[in-house]
Amino acid sequence: MANQGKYGEWIAAAPSPPSAPKLRIFCVAPVGMSGACFHPWAPGLPAALELMPLELPGRGFRMGEKLQATSLSALAGAALDGIGRPLFEEVPFVVFGHSFGAWLAYELAQQLRHRGWPEPLKLYVSANRAPQLHGVSHDPDGVQPELGRLGEDGFWRHFERRYGANPDLQEDYIRGFIRPVLQGDFSLLESYVPSSLDKLSVPVCALCAKGDNRCRPEQLSAWSEVAGGVFEERWFEEARKPGSWATEHRYIVDNPGALLRFLSADLPVIGSPVDGYTGIPGPLSPSPKEEESRSPEPTSGGRCCVS
Repeated sequence: MANQGKYGEWIAAAPSPPSAPKLRIFCVAPVGMSGACFHPWAPGLPAALELMPLELPGRGFRMGEKLQATSLSALAGAALDGIGRPLFEEVPFVVFGHSFGAWLAYELAQQLRHRGWPEPLKLYVSANRAPQLHGVSHDPDGVQPELGRLGEDGFWRHFERRYGANPDLQEDYIRGFIRPVLQGDFSLLESYVPSSLDKLSVPVCALCAKGDNRCRPEQLSAWSEVAGGVFEERWFEEARKPGSWATEHRYIVDNPGALLRFLSADLPVIGSPVDGYTGIPGPLSPSPKEEESRSPEPTSGGRCCVS
């Protein structure tokens, strides 16, 4: 259960956060998911790291709220307004976003910079093409790239073709409840226009699972064009859990072991206390040299409802 209220309505804080975190990771979920989908990550990450998943309107403990934002950039601005500057000043932080969340995480990083607020030490973007490749013309789905405006039958047919048949989304009453949330997110994704394509002032690490058909290799590599100096790219093997209904695109939920090992080794300044933090990106630990083919370890709670 999310630690509702600890940091306000925009953060689905994990149930047992560290008392004195050395680093925070603000996580942005994919289409339709609650920030609580990141809670099972906690046992696989350093104890001094605090998970700070964003909770968007319409899901989790904000179920029933309407998503008022009409663009991803407006949603990022609303999230920053709701979270407030002090939370970004207390402890160094990084930002992670997956799929839909990758573009929202990018918007957060851009707007933090433009506001003059503390910036992340690093931006991690997963399973989405670079922001300059926005628009449905660049979508890898050549059959039906637009899901936001489809009718009910067409939506579910193409949703399952693209992402697999989620057993948690088969009942009519569940579908009736969640479809507006999903299609609201898809509409923001499909109409996305970046607020800025200026290079970020922070390093960027682009991540993806091999076999994920939602992002082509050249589209992931294109994140280098908005990185502030240092750019890294990482692909994970065997991201699809054996026997799973889901595609590799859901690796952060269904089989995140290799990702969590990578993040644990790569996260900056986690190994020592941070003094005099100013929000200015500092040195980063190097990426691990482990074999990418190493089999990922499943973590508990991998099966997550889209709600």
